[in-house]
Amino acid sequence: MADIKIDNATISDDPYPPEKRTALARKLSDAGDAVAIREAYLYVPNLENSSEWGGPHHELKGNTLVVNRRAVHARLGELHGARHAGGPHWPRAAIVAGLAHLRKHYRGMEEEMPEESGD
Repeated sequence: MADIKIDNATISDDPYPPEKRTALARKLSDAGDAVAIREAYLYVPNLENSSEWGGPHHELKGNTLVVNRRAVHARLGELHGARHAGGPHWPRAAIVAGLAHLRKHYRGMEEEMPEESGD
């Protein structure tokens, strides 16, 4: 696969179904591009095992990673506990880093990032 480019200025409003997330993991794993993997996922404890990657929020348009607005919103909800009480089972430092990463995308989308109630 060709080199993966990262374009955080391009925002997609496309649906983000599971098959799109599976294809993203496969393509990034095949490309072996650590920078792109760490941009596309909030949590990457092991570059060699895509099943451990968490918090996908980008999609590929050709060979370019772009931000998916719907996925950014969903990942924020997950970090605030929308899917699992207390949020994902990641180290606290990974959750804090994930929130900071999403904050960057919220600024790029020109949206205010909702804060967790009780924080």
